Amino acid sequence: MNNFTGVFFIAVTFLILSLPVWFVMTRSSVFCGLTRTRKIAALPLASFIVNYFFLFVFSIRERALIFRLITYNLYTHFNVKYILAALLICIMLIAASKQCLRIQYRSFMPKAGFIPKLIAVFCLWGGAFFLSVIIWLKRQFPEVAVNEIIYYAMTPLKGARLNIGGVIVSDVFLTALFITLSIIIFLGCNITFRLNIAKLVADLKKNAVLIFSGMFLAVSLFITADQLDVPNYLKRSMGPYSGFYETNYINPRDVAFEFPEKKKNLLVIVVESLETTYMNTADGGAFSEDLIPHTRDLGKLYINFSGSDGTGGARQLFGTGWTVAGIVSYFSGIPLALPMGGNAYGRYTDELMPGAVSLGDILEQHGYRNYFILGSDSDFGGRDDYFYTHGNTTIWDYNYFKETGSIPQDYNVWWGFEDRKLYRFAKEKLRECVKSAPFFLTLLTVDMHPIDGYLDDVAERKYGGQFKNVVYDADKQLFEFITWCQTQDFYQDTTIVILGDHLYMDSNIFPLGEKTENRHIFNIIINSDMPDDFTKNRKFSHFDMFPTLLDSIGVNYNAKGLGLGRKMSAGEKTLLELYDEADVNSGVTGKSKLYESFFEPRQKSRI
Repeated sequence: MNNFTGVFFIAVTFLILSLPVWFVMTRSSVFCGLTRTRKIAALPLASFIVNYFFLFVFSIRERALIFRLITYNLYTHFNVKYILAALLICIMLIAASKQCLRIQYRSFMPKAGFIPKLIAVFCLWGGAFFLSVIIWLKRQFPEVAVNEIIYYAMTPLKGARLNIGGVIVSDVFLTALFITLSIIIFLGCNITFRLNIAKLVADLKKNAVLIFSGMFLAVSLFITADQLDVPNYLKRSMGPYSGFYETNYINPRDVAFEFPEKKKNLLVIVVESLETTYMNTADGGAFSEDLIPHTRDLGKLYINFSGSDGTGGARQLFGTGWTVAGIVSYFSGIPLALPMGGNAYGRYTDELMPGAVSLGDILEQHGYRNYFILGSDSDFGGRDDYFYTHGNTTIWDYNYFKETGSIPQDYNVWWGFEDRKLYRFAKEKLRECVKSAPFFLTLLTVDMHPIDGYLDDVAERKYGGQFKNVVYDADKQLFEFITWCQTQDFYQDTTIVILGDHLYMDSNIFPLGEKTENRHIFNIIINSDMPDDFTKNRKFSHFDMFPTLLDSIGVNYNAKGLGLGRKMSAGEKTLLELYDEADVNSGVTGKSKLYESFFEPRQKSRI
């Protein structure tokens, strides 16, 4: 949405929301007793207050903290556009108060029976509901598509920071109800202009309102489907089978792996929403400040695969753009895209993609003990199912630390507990992991999760906005943890890999419609004997980290890659270097019998 479209849409929204205000005020005895000058001033003032209160209640992030309205949000592009739109509405209201416009409420569909009225109201509310849903989704998560929604609809949402019920009631249901009532009042009003437009409206057929309501619902459904890419999803799901996976997927079951005599430990830190964009513009980022100075320095000091000569990262492809999908893509070399018409995740209890071979499976088969530690409920989105299915992983999550008394039973901040505690617990657990070496430990952070992230009382407030402070503090915590690891005895036998799970999802930080070509997901590989001859000027994705992670701990294998990933350390061309990005996205989303087989339960075999 560009600035002009945004202002126009907001202006129309203000107009619709102002109609009830005009209707009530012009019929109140207090308003009628005012002088003409005071009426002219009262209407725009009341409209501005009511509209802005509505936006504050239903649209502004962190609406529990009213001081944010004047300390931070007031200066963002989001609220500036609303203020400009409010001024425009004020000008329109002044014109209306000078009797250019007269509104008299009659009745909603006065000549229609109960059933047509009920159908019209249902269509209006349905249209408003779908519009409210898509506006909220695209405002908060601009890259969301129907595939992600279907996945979360079929997986547990237990432990989610987002209050789904509260969102539906406050941001969607009540918003849709308010818009519906406003339209009903608007359609039931006799609007008289000096141009005598009211006579033209009165000459319409009695079913005009019903037709309008149906069209409103249809247009809303069309917009919703278009924004969520539903047509392409249905086209791919119901179209003919393609051979993309059959041509490009390298099955790890057909690969022979040779581990070094002294196996190295693998510590993978998956950092929520860590992307190169947080660097300053001089280093290829998008901010005037350098929000991740320590991570940037680590990227320059150690191995960093990049699309340029400098510090860079991976491209985000279809089916990799949320946490669970990012993890699956990194460790299995394939996207997470539930096949319609194939076998869906929800059919098999406690299993996620059991037919695929993942990093955890390979390492377990060669004597590794696998662990997963996180500060939220691992049940959310099926994360526990994936790790249990692949590598018989021991999981230490929010519930575990409550059960063991490490945190109080009633402790709950953000998604469970903050990263400062996570890193402390990780240090303790690493001492346990060393006793059962070799080990593979995945650590998942959460403080930078949208929207705006979590900032504890200890964090430094260096910048004016919460988001920047959250990123800056997350960078410091990550660096402190890496520094600690490098002082431990296990470090010399351990490769540490830092990966962002996906791009940051908040259109208030990265506006709607902004292209993502210049946004990349961070990667750093520390203490690895892997050569760095082919790390720069590469085009790659999550998938390519699957073979790269094995390369980083010195594993040899008789293939040019694994899954849809390629062995970048040996100079093998990735799929993004062989095909256009659009072709790769089209390929990974096409119907495939091989991909559907990844969701089929099967007996585990030796790898």
